[in-house]
Amino acid sequence: MAELKPKPTSTTIVNLDDMAIPKPPTFDLDQFASDGPTMGVKRLPMALPVRKFSDLKDFGRLHPDDEAYWSKPLALVGIPVKGQRHKVPHLIRPDLAEKHLPAPLINRRRLALGTDPEGKLFLCEVPCDNLDNAWNRSNLDACEYAKTRWVRADSKNDVGLEGYEISFPLSTKAFREPEWPAQPLSELIGIAFKERVIMSDDHPALLRLIGAEPPQA
Repeated sequence: MAELKPKPTSTTIVNLDDMAIPKPPTFDLDQFASDGPTMGVKRLPMALPVRKFSDLKDFGRLHPDDEAYWSKPLALVGIPVKGQRHKVPHLIRPDLAEKHLPAPLINRRRLALGTDPEGKLFLCEVPCDNLDNAWNRSNLDACEYAKTRWVRADSKNDVGLEGYEISFPLSTKAFREPEWPAQPLSELIGIAFKERVIMSDDHPALLRLIGAEPPQA
């Protein structure tokens, strides 16, 4: 039987210079050029902290528009919350507050939009009642001054006196004028007090404050 010989194979030599290698597209920076602000996305405000003016421990300003950015007197109560060092302020319907709570637990305050020199916004508790008290009176004075100039309110308790010492920056050019947001005050308060509004007799925060048993599921 004749021996089968393998067929010769051909070798193809490829010239790499003749191959068409795709090149990456040229980066065109002009594709990303912007002629103006993007109007399609609205930045939502964050929940602002609620504090007294004296809690800043720094200079502060309050919005000069008393009608638009200072609320009417509101009823607030402090609720003990596990894990929180201080009581958490809640808004409460005045009729519910008077029905269930003794007067000392109800704080009547206006809320005004404020800022510190770094531009950090907050909702300031402005005293409304018991203005014969030195603490409330001097706190309110600081808030009124803060409509038009930078102010700091420091406790005089360390020197055995009541109330706050009001002081102003040494230079009127020390801080820039505040840049206030466009959102209405009602929206800012609504975001800050989300899930912290007492509107019924069986609200868990109110039950905690009066020591009542939560309703059975």
